[in-house]
Amino acid sequence: MRMAVFNQKGGVSKTTTALNLAGALGRESVPTLLVDLDPQAHLTAIHGKVLGEAHNSVFALYQDNRPLEDLAIEWEGIGRLIPAHAELIKVDSIFGKGQRS
Repeated sequence: MRMAVFNQKGGVSKTTTALNLAGALGRESVPTLLVDLDPQAHLTAIHGKVLGEAHNSVFALYQDNRPLEDLAIEWEGIGRLIPAHAELIKVDSIFGKGQRS
């Protein structure tokens, strides 16, 4: 099963919803992987993992072409998390928005 929680608008409980879904799945022993793509990194902050370096976050996928599986950290009772970093705000301007038609 795969799920995504996303919305362009801020303050609509995306982080809360994702965390609660992962927590409920974790209680049922369903392996869960959370990917924090928000430059504000609130989900990463809730985890408690302090990221001083962008190369240990999902930003490294873009900057260093690191595999996501190398970036995942354990989250007891939930599963795993690929943490975010404030550098994600620069992804579009540095790496572009994809192919243009």
